[in-house]
Amino acid sequence: MRRVNTMAEVATDRRVATALVAAALAATACRSGGSTPASPTTTVGSFRVVYEVQELDRTREEHIVVRRPYESRRTSGRDGATASGWLANDAGLWRWVEQPEPGWQLVDPGRRRAEADARPLGTLGPLVGEGLAELVGTARVLDRECQLVLTREPIGSPATAPPTELDHVELCVDEADVVLRETWVIDGRTVRERRAVDLQLDPALGDREFEAVPAAPGPPPAGRQLVEVGEAVLATLAVVLDPPADVTADGVVAWVTLDPSGGVTGGSLRRLYRRGPDLVDVEEVETDRLTDRPGAAFMTPLGPGALASDLHHLTLRIPIEGGITVILRASDLDVLTELTRVMRRREP
Repeated sequence: MRRVNTMAEVATDRRVATALVAAALAATACRSGGSTPASPTTTVGSFRVVYEVQELDRTREEHIVVRRPYESRRTSGRDGATASGWLANDAGLWRWVEQPEPGWQLVDPGRRRAEADARPLGTLGPLVGEGLAELVGTARVLDRECQLVLTREPIGSPATAPPTELDHVELCVDEADVVLRETWVIDGRTVRERRAVDLQLDPALGDREFEAVPAAPGPPPAGRQLVEVGEAVLATLAVVLDPPADVTADGVVAWVTLDPSGGVTGGSLRRLYRRGPDLVDVEEVETDRLTDRPGAAFMTPLGPGALASDLHHLTLRIPIEGGITVILRASDLDVLTELTRVMRRREP
């Protein structure tokens, strides 16, 4: 039977929550020798950036448009032609395809964080603390100062080893948490260099920027399907979050997973919370469905968790009694910490 905290235990959790989270952050700073990444100092809700990309012996352009926290469009190609791309909007995640006709194909329905919005500064702290990333100074790109960061793998790949001289990625990230330069080195050879050649912060972006036009013809996506959930379902969740004043609940996204015959094989539900351009989603998963992943120890009011970063977002896993693991995904360590402080077990 799942054990639920008493009212007295809940009150105690709330009183000590701030101290627990603060201690976790202090421990991270100590492990990194006191060297901590600069936090983003300019808050932007949107940006547009063009990169010149040199990948081995080929050159291409990459265009990224982001309206934080949900919408983005990333296209890559040469001479104005789109060769590949990803788009995130309220309808879901889309991929650019060439067959049977060029266009956007829906690959997973439902709102989620912007695919192209990497947030290295907001998510770098745990990697520095664990020795999986290094801060190596500053540089200037487009006449903007940016912080130089070394990691082993590129953005989006789990960090499991420290960078070396022969194998590393050097990122230069500006105060708005936008990557201005990326150099990826494998076995001493530069395999990709990406440099911003144009940047616009907070441009006026209309909804048409993120429309999946043209849409690729074809059948609807298989696999996950969106479903609506009511208060009765939400009342069965193990964890309650009372967001602080500057964090707003922003809805729920739920899916069922279908097999080829249309039978339901599983489900997933994520609660969304945002603070301006920053997003946190919260999911509860049966612990035995998860595989182990490394992460920095991180104390919470619900108990110890493991905090990991891939420089696109943070993932905090907290196993709790009853065979449930609570998973929080965030674009910024500060807003993750704020929401972590107010988590509590549901009262009977």
